[in-house]
Amino acid sequence: MLAVQNLLDCAGTAGTCNGGSWELSFEFARKTGITDDSCSPYLGSDRNCLGGARMCTLCYSDGTCVPVPGARKFRVEEWDYMNASSYGSKVSSAPAIAAMQEEILQRGPIVCSMQTEDDDNAHPWHCYEGGVYRTNSTFASTNHVINLLGWGTAEDGVNFWIGRHSGGTIFGEDGFFRIERGVNALNIESHCGWATIADARPTRSRNMSQLPCENGVPRPPAAAE
Repeated sequence: MLAVQNLLDCAGTAGTCNGGSWELSFEFARKTGITDDSCSPYLGSDRNCLGGARMCTLCYSDGTCVPVPGARKFRVEEWDYMNASSYGSKVSSAPAIAAMQEEILQRGPIVCSMQTEDDDNAHPWHCYEGGVYRTNSTFASTNHVINLLGWGTAEDGVNFWIGRHSGGTIFGEDGFFRIERGVNALNIESHCGWATIADARPTRSRNMSQLPCENGVPRPPAAAE
């Protein structure tokens, strides 16, 4: 689990509590790297970046936290777009949809932007509780980012994507949703992308003499050789 909080703290407009950009997030991860979630737990607030290698914190039982140098950072190796439609269209390319499915199958979830302001729908997106979401609305933009991680076909024959929403388990189907596939519902097939990670277990360059002990106990000096 990578640290979303790193984006809020250090990635500028790539990630803020008022929105961001998955392209800029991928570029930040490619150039700078992101720590794992245990280094920078999610707080849901924009904070000041600790800077440089100090993207990991050690928190004590009294509630104080200190930056820890030498954090393991994960980097994006490469990324690109993967679109099957265009904004405002209700037609999606079948070969492009198949390519999206193949990418998910071979290398895992892809990221897509969508439009959530479907308030004219009888059952608006913001009130989604489950089932396959369908809409006749079209939009000229997107305003939210999600992950697509699977697909299927409902009993009534409607094809759908399976997506993960950032609203947590309180949203939809325990934090996940299904939305009609192949018709660019909510522009969900118009602005997608993939990324690969450079190293699943990157090395760390830690200088133990710089690291505090648990709860701030002073580290004893190294023994003389």
